Amino acid sequence: MSGAAKRTPPPFGPELRRMVWPLAPEAFLARHYQRRHFVSHGPARRVRPIFEALGVQSVEQYLGRRREPVQIWYQTREGDYGVVDGASPGDAAGLYRSGLTVYINNVAELLAWKERLGQQLGFEEVGPGAALFAARPGGGTRWHFDKLENFTIQLQGTKRWRVAPNAHVASPLDNWVTRQRLSEEMRLYVPDALPREAPPGRSELVELKPGSMLYLPRGYWHTAEASRGDTLAVTFLFPPRTWVSRFIPALQSRLTALPAWREHAAEALGDLRDDGRAREKVSALLGQLRAVVGQLRAEDFVPAEGGPAPRVTPRTVFRRNPLAFLTVGPPGRSGTRTVDLVIQSLHPRQFDLEIEPDLAPVCLFVAAREGTFPASEAAARARRVPFARVAALLRVFREAGVLQPQPG
Repeated sequence: MSGAAKRTPPPFGPELRRMVWPLAPEAFLARHYQRRHFVSHGPARRVRPIFEALGVQSVEQYLGRRREPVQIWYQTREGDYGVVDGASPGDAAGLYRSGLTVYINNVAELLAWKERLGQQLGFEEVGPGAALFAARPGGGTRWHFDKLENFTIQLQGTKRWRVAPNAHVASPLDNWVTRQRLSEEMRLYVPDALPREAPPGRSELVELKPGSMLYLPRGYWHTAEASRGDTLAVTFLFPPRTWVSRFIPALQSRLTALPAWREHAAEALGDLRDDGRAREKVSALLGQLRAVVGQLRAEDFVPAEGGPAPRVTPRTVFRRNPLAFLTVGPPGRSGTRTVDLVIQSLHPRQFDLEIEPDLAPVCLFVAAREGTFPASEAAARARRVPFARVAALLRVFREAGVLQPQPG
């Protein structure tokens, strides 16, 4: 990046390049994103676009026009922190003036910013809008880590942060604060006790002033305190969409299609409980599960980019995507039939296809077929239909991700 660009920081905006100046977005993604924290400092005028989007110049002005409830954060004399949900904006303004901290979630005025930034960071769903965090001098938080990717922009005042990598928990699915009990889910992947007061080892001090931006990866340890002046910051928080959340629906759909997995689990329940028979049943189900998983391929979850479908001949061999499901509806008034297609890939899709009634047996054949088959075998289910029309239907299935052509 040129020296002129470094001397003139861009104003903040929803573009990643404005957030991570003076780094190029490519450098930020390679060196920092989901790895380690990053700080960008600039003059206070960088935050003007945010105030313009909010339409106010202070948290009290914003609370004066807000209708939705907000959170109040407080600290006890014993040093513990608490949160009060559902405070009215009017009460929150008074509590803020008395020294308490206000957390305002779902700031709709900055939702478009969050959506744009999220797209650039690989988030299809970004949750509610941005959040505003307003604290008087001394207000802050205990050491904690979050399940969220965090971009914090300081709008007013000065806040001191201490940050440190997390060597205890990789990719947490919950927020956690020191002295807090572990959730039941966290116990699945956190076998050892977490620090009671602070993470061991070195931490880094980061001071944010108006025009500064701090990026914290998901799970990064941090604590913060308003150190000078009334502070106001905006945060863009992005929740993870994990691999397990993508795999489980697809796998569940595949197993639900099998009769054995739809049976009532009587051997494990109530007066009919029989542990010996239950173990036999589970053993059989696990064998079927291993077979199902063994049939799955990466391209079932992430279909290859389509292009024009190749010509289909009677010898063309297809494999049905095990994560694709077809349902043929009854004849309609126009004499056609509707086929419902559902593909439970990493990017699930669902749509309808209208077909002539004579092609319904071909669809039912594809729906029930396991493994590979030649196009001629599908066409044999509709002998009165010219092969060209069967081939056209198979091409549609291929483009939709239902069928995958196999090497000849």
